[in-house]
Amino acid sequence: MQSTIRTGKGHAVIAVVSVVMLLLGMLTGTAYAAESNDGYITIGGVQVSRALGVTTEAQLEQRYSEGYLEVDFNERAEITAARPLTDAQMAAARQAESQSVAARSGTRVPCRSTDVCLTFTNGGQRGFYDTGIRAGNWTNVATSNSGKWYAKYRILYKGETHVSPVVGPYTIGRHYGNTINQVTIVR
Repeated sequence: MQSTIRTGKGHAVIAVVSVVMLLLGMLTGTAYAAESNDGYITIGGVQVSRALGVTTEAQLEQRYSEGYLEVDFNERAEITAARPLTDAQMAAARQAESQSVAARSGTRVPCRSTDVCLTFTNGGQRGFYDTGIRAGNWTNVATSNSGKWYAKYRILYKGETHVSPVVGPYTIGRHYGNTINQVTIVR
């Protein structure tokens, strides 16, 4: 936004206002989102696809709980990026919903489409279903999918454990070879 101010001698002084949005956000208590040119914004340290339509941390937290996302986890179980599922991923999630079966507490190999599923870097899988905590030592996890459940993951990194936030149904997480030693299905 620019405005021109003329002085008595006809000289132009140009004032540039470049922080209007930041100041408005600070005045209203809204967490600010940094802009980027690649279709993402940064909200609270997370690269968020503009396609999700969120601009504040509160909206992002709400969006996590709704699920149907693809997220990246770092080795400390923090979400570093969030984007909507692709059309193919959405179609698979919708098909899984329509084929739901009665749940029993346990694990299985391979995963069903409604399971919380860990997929390993070698292509193997481990599925979990029904609420509760499953402990183990699953190394080289490439991705997770929360299936029809709300789930969280405990990641072991350099002798320390880190717990992810709860993610909503059909959220795909990239783990980049992490070791997960606990899967909790909340509901």
